[in-house]
Amino acid sequence: FFRIKSPNDLNDEKIRKKIIFRNYRILYEKEQAKSLTETIKNKNILLFENKNDEGFKDLFSKTYYKQFILAILLNAMNQLTGINFLMFYSTNIFTLAGVKNASLDTFLLGIFAILGSVCLTLISSKFSSRNLLIFGMTIQGISHFLIFTGLKVNISYLVEIGFFVYIFFFAMSSGGVFCSYLVKIIFPIGLSLACIIQWLLGVLISKFALDIINILEI
Repeated sequence: FFRIKSPNDLNDEKIRKKIIFRNYRILYEKEQAKSLTETIKNKNILLFENKNDEGFKDLFSKTYYKQFILAILLNAMNQLTGINFLMFYSTNIFTLAGVKNASLDTFLLGIFAILGSVCLTLISSKFSSRNLLIFGMTIQGISHFLIFTGLKVNISYLVEIGFFVYIFFFAMSSGGVFCSYLVKIIFPIGLSLACIIQWLLGVLISKFALDIINILEI
C-alpha cells in the first residue's frame, strides 16, 4: 500500500488521489489473484504450496492418477522424439553424412541447445505451452525429414541443418515445456518417478537403437 511521509501529505489533493489509486489497484490485483486461484482449483490444476503431504500411494488415487499417467506419457514422448539417439550418435551420423569436422558439429549442437533454452525463457510468457509444443514438434518433424533425406542422397549440409534446427527447437519446445508443464500437474514424488522412467527409456534407446536400425535395415 502507498505510504505517506507525514499527516500533512493528506492535505495534498494529488497525493490523496495517488493513495486511492495505488491502494485500489493493489486490492484489485489481490481480488484477481483470488479469482485465478479458484479457477485453477476448478480446473483440477494442483497448487503445490498446500500439497506437501502427498506420498506414493496418492499417485493412484482418483485425484492424481490421471496426472501421473500423463506425466509418464509426456516423459516417454520426450524420449521418442529421438533426442538422445541423435545426441549419442551425432558424431557417427555426421561422419556417415560426409561432414569433414564431425566433432565440431557435435560441439555446435550443444551451443544450439543452449540458445534454444534461452529463447524459451524469453518467449514462454508470451505463448502457451500447447502452442509452443505444437510449433516446436512440427519443426522437429521437418528436421527429421531433412536428416533422413540428407543421408539418403549424400548431402551433408542437409544433415547439418536438420540437426541444428532440430536441437534448437527441441530445447525451445518439448525439452523445456514438458518440464514446466509437469510441475503444474503432479507433485514431486510423481514427477521424480516420471523422470526416472524417461531416463530408463533413454538408456534403452542408447543400448538397442542401433540394433533395431540394423534389423530393420533403415
